[in-house]
Amino acid sequence: MSQAPESQFHQFTAFVAACRFFDEQGMLDLEKFCVHLRLCLYCDDAPAPDPVGLYEVMLTTLSAARSRLERTQVRREKVLDWKDDLVAYYPDRQRTLVHFEALTIVYADWIRRVGEELLGHANTEVRPGRYWVQPGWILTTTYLSRFEAELVRVAGLGRFVESSGLKPN
Repeated sequence: MSQAPESQFHQFTAFVAACRFFDEQGMLDLEKFCVHLRLCLYCDDAPAPDPVGLYEVMLTTLSAARSRLERTQVRREKVLDWKDDLVAYYPDRQRTLVHFEALTIVYADWIRRVGEELLGHANTEVRPGRYWVQPGWILTTTYLSRFEAELVRVAGLGRFVESSGLKPN
């Protein structure tokens, strides 16, 4: 018998509140990040784009910034610890790893593009970052805030602010 939806929601909420994003080499598992972001949006009753769409927007953003990235900062690898329950994350049994230094360059543009391109939010003021996340989207806000905090922790505040498009006061 499967768990009740309320129990699953509480478990996912606890996961979001405690998740770690980067491995010991400073790499982010992009597929997992996209699936979890979609789940956060869904649980917040927000429009929830397909994880593949989130992933493709990131790849396009990385491609546009390729002159500023090192080749080793983005790589694909076979999922060595494969189990059938991982198919939702890795349908092709491959994972994409993105180094935190690459993310400091592309994150603000990527998350802005998610709002514009996948969710259809107008950005007439050309605001950077996650301007489109609504205040009531608690899981989404928590997930992205935790990610950004960890990115700042591993990359350093100066590098993140410099590449985010945000201007210090």
